[in-house]
Amino acid sequence: MAQTRNSCITIRVSAAERKAITERARSVGMTLSAYLRKMGQSGFVRARLTDTDRERLGTLGALRSDIARLTNALSGLSPGQRMQIFRSTDFVEKWVVKVNRALDFIDRFIDEKTQQ
Repeated sequence: MAQTRNSCITIRVSAAERKAITERARSVGMTLSAYLRKMGQSGFVRARLTDTDRERLGTLGALRSDIARLTNALSGLSPGQRMQIFRSTDFVEKWVVKVNRALDFIDRFIDEKTQQ
Protein backbone atom coordinates (compact mmCIF):
# COMPACT_ATOMS: atom_id res chain seq x y z
CA MET A 1 0.00 0.00 0.00
CA ALA A 2 1.33 3.46 -0.90
CA GLN A 3 2.27 5.79 1.89
CA THR A 4 0.15 8.89 2.36
CA ARG A 5 2.34 11.94 2.08
CA ASN A 6 0.82 14.51 4.39
CA SER A 7 3.90 16.02 6.01
CA CYS A 8 5.42 19.16 4.55
CA ILE A 9 9.01 20.47 4.58
CA THR A 10 9.51 24.13 3.72
CA ILE A 11 12.82 25.42 2.37
CA ARG A 12 13.79 28.83 1.09
CA VAL A 13 15.55 29.19 -2.24
CA SER A 14 16.17 32.04 -4.63
CA ALA A 15 14.17 32.31 -7.85
CA ALA A 16 17.26 31.20 -9.79
CA GLU A 17 17.78 28.19 -7.51
CA ARG A 18 14.13 27.18 -7.84
CA LYS A 19 14.36 27.44 -11.62
CA ALA A 20 17.56 25.36 -11.71
CA ILE A 21 16.13 22.66 -9.40
CA THR A 22 12.85 22.56 -11.33
CA GLU A 23 14.74 22.19 -14.63
CA ARG A 24 16.83 19.34 -13.21
CA ALA A 25 13.69 17.58 -12.02
CA ARG A 26 12.08 17.99 -15.43
CA SER A 27 15.24 16.76 -17.20
CA VAL A 28 15.00 13.42 -15.39
CA GLY A 29 11.23 13.16 -15.85
CA MET A 30 10.22 13.86 -12.26
CA THR A 31 8.02 16.34 -10.45
CA LEU A 32 9.75 18.85 -8.20
CA SER A 33 8.45 17.06 -5.09
CA ALA A 34 9.55 13.62 -6.30
CA TYR A 35 12.97 14.97 -7.29
CA LEU A 36 13.59 16.66 -3.93
CA ARG A 37 12.33 13.60 -2.05
CA LYS A 38 14.66 11.30 -3.98
CA MET A 39 17.64 13.64 -3.60
CA GLY A 40 16.98 13.96 0.13
CA GLN A 41 16.72 10.21 0.60
CA SER A 42 19.58 8.95 -1.57
CA GLY A 43 21.60 11.96 -2.69
CA PHE A 44 21.26 11.13 -6.40
CA VAL A 45 18.62 10.70 -9.06
CA ARG A 46 18.85 8.38 -12.04
CA ALA A 47 17.43 9.92 -15.19
CA ARG A 48 14.35 8.13 -16.41
CA LEU A 49 14.46 6.64 -19.86
CA THR A 50 12.18 8.15 -22.44
CA ASP A 51 9.91 5.93 -24.54
CA THR A 52 12.35 6.47 -27.42
CA ASP A 53 15.30 5.43 -25.21
CA ARG A 54 13.47 2.28 -24.13
CA GLU A 55 12.63 1.44 -27.74
CA ARG A 56 16.24 1.97 -28.84
CA LEU A 57 17.57 -0.11 -25.97
CA GLY A 58 15.20 -2.91 -26.88
CA THR A 59 16.33 -2.76 -30.50
CA LEU A 60 20.00 -2.68 -29.50
CA GLY A 61 19.51 -5.56 -27.09
CA ALA A 62 17.89 -7.67 -29.80
CA LEU A 63 20.63 -6.72 -32.27
CA ARG A 64 23.30 -7.64 -29.77
CA SER A 65 21.69 -11.05 -29.21
CA ASP A 66 21.41 -11.71 -32.95
CA ILE A 67 25.01 -10.72 -33.61
CA ALA A 68 26.30 -12.74 -30.66
CA ARG A 69 24.42 -15.86 -31.84
CA LEU A 70 25.74 -15.46 -35.38
CA THR A 71 29.29 -14.83 -34.18
CA ASN A 72 29.17 -17.90 -31.92
CA ALA A 73 27.81 -20.04 -34.75
CA LEU A 74 30.57 -18.88 -37.08
CA SER A 75 33.30 -19.36 -34.50
CA GLY A 76 32.26 -23.01 -34.18
CA LEU A 77 32.85 -23.63 -37.88
CA SER A 78 36.10 -24.79 -39.38
CA PRO A 79 37.95 -22.38 -41.69
CA GLY A 80 36.77 -24.50 -44.65
CA GLN A 81 33.15 -24.25 -43.61
CA ARG A 82 33.44 -20.50 -43.06
CA MET A 83 35.10 -20.20 -46.45
CA GLN A 84 32.14 -21.98 -48.03
CA ILE A 85 29.83 -19.50 -46.40
CA PHE A 86 31.80 -16.32 -47.01
CA ARG A 87 34.33 -17.53 -49.61
CA SER A 88 37.18 -15.90 -47.73
CA THR A 89 38.59 -16.76 -44.31
CA ASP A 90 40.31 -13.37 -44.21
CA PHE A 91 36.94 -11.67 -44.71
CA VAL A 92 35.36 -13.71 -41.91
CA GLU A 93 38.16 -12.91 -39.47
CA LYS A 94 37.95 -9.18 -40.21
CA TRP A 95 34.16 -9.37 -39.99
CA VAL A 96 34.32 -11.03 -36.56
CA VAL A 97 36.67 -8.29 -35.30
CA LYS A 98 34.26 -5.60 -36.54
CA VAL A 99 31.24 -7.37 -35.05
CA ASN A 100 33.03 -7.64 -31.70
CA ARG A 101 33.74 -3.89 -31.81
CA ALA A 102 30.05 -3.27 -32.53
CA LEU A 103 29.08 -5.51 -29.62
CA ASP A 104 31.43 -3.62 -27.30
CA PHE A 105 29.91 -0.31 -28.48
CA ILE A 106 26.40 -1.59 -27.89
CA ASP A 107 27.35 -2.86 -24.42
CA ARG A 108 28.86 0.54 -23.50
CA PHE A 109 25.79 2.37 -24.83
CA ILE A 110 23.40 0.18 -22.86
CA ASP A 111 25.50 0.49 -19.71
CA GLU A 112 25.64 4.29 -20.11
CA LYS A 113 21.88 4.58 -20.55
CA THR A 114 21.02 2.25 -17.70
CA GLN A 115 23.50 3.92 -15.29
CA GLN A 116 22.15 7.47 -15.72
